[in-house]
Amino acid sequence: MKKIKIGVIGLGEVAQIMHLPALFRLQEYYEVIAVSDISPSLVAHIQDKYHIPYGFLNAEEVINHKEVEAVIVLSPDPLHSAHVRSAVKAKKPVLLEKPACLLSHEAQELDIFAQKENVPVVVAYMRCFTSAFEEMQRQLVDFGEITHVRAFDLQREGPFFFNQVEPPFVGDDCDQKAIEESRKLEQKNREDLLGPQAADLLWKCYRVLTGAAIHNFSVLRNLLGAPHSVVSASYSKGGENITTVLDYGNFHCLYEIVIDNIARVDAYVEVMGEYKSLKLHYDTPYIRNLPTCLEIQTSTEDQNEKIIKGPFYTDPFQKELLHFHEAITKGVPIKTSLSGAVEDIRLAEQIAEKLKVYF
Repeated sequence: MKKIKIGVIGLGEVAQIMHLPALFRLQEYYEVIAVSDISPSLVAHIQDKYHIPYGFLNAEEVINHKEVEAVIVLSPDPLHSAHVRSAVKAKKPVLLEKPACLLSHEAQELDIFAQKENVPVVVAYMRCFTSAFEEMQRQLVDFGEITHVRAFDLQREGPFFFNQVEPPFVGDDCDQKAIEESRKLEQKNREDLLGPQAADLLWKCYRVLTGAAIHNFSVLRNLLGAPHSVVSASYSKGGENITTVLDYGNFHCLYEIVIDNIARVDAYVEVMGEYKSLKLHYDTPYIRNLPTCLEIQTSTEDQNEKIIKGPFYTDPFQKELLHFHEAITKGVPIKTSLSGAVEDIRLAEQIAEKLKVYF
């Protein structure tokens, strides 16, 4: 078993709550040898907690470190493109936190570059690595004609959950110049997509789509393919609640995302046929090893049966890392590729285009 020496770029909540604990449960596969963040105290904290030998304040130092063999990019979204491009140029495989980029053309350019350089880039769509998702893929092989699909994300923001388990360390000494650089890059992305006069609320809607909804976009695409078009889209509650209808040709998908302050997560994808339905359930990712399950209901004229596959407790973040390891060491086809991520970001852009009518 080859142990890969990993560098981690960005040490915020997603690193501390999801990726670092998963990496250190897989010590026969990975050795984290270098980390970087714009907060010196956060770098020191993570180095001390996990006994990591090298800590930097600049992503390039991680990427170019002679011992680092692959990198995990967990930096702010506007910086993903630059960090992935640098890693690919250095011939170092990348596990990239979603969204891959904020604009589809940036992700597409990265995909072309990574393929040209023959460097694997895996996008961290953890919902696609759950056992229940894999079971749903198997069930859909001979499902028959689909009549309708519903996808739903009802959630409270993460701090309610993780602050009761293990609050992440937050440094108060971040490099303000680096923060301003990220802000300017996001503003440029916003203007490139929506124009210089775009309403703040429209961009907020877009960031909800790329930050949270994109998880279910990836699930839908991997299960059903990309939709033909966006039929309609609307928003409410200051951009945090969005409803859209997606056209798949022979059926439509109703997708809703609702962010509020009630302490629960109810996320699902339900595929319906005339006599059978499959419903994939997700819980919050902020608490490790919460279960996923697949509900299967089959009816005839006079019979009805409902069965549950699962609950499955295997951590999808660990399965994602194992897939990344196989992509590097065995060259297996990438399950959550940049090519797919381009389609997901493009869908968010198309929904934002439909939302423009309200502004």
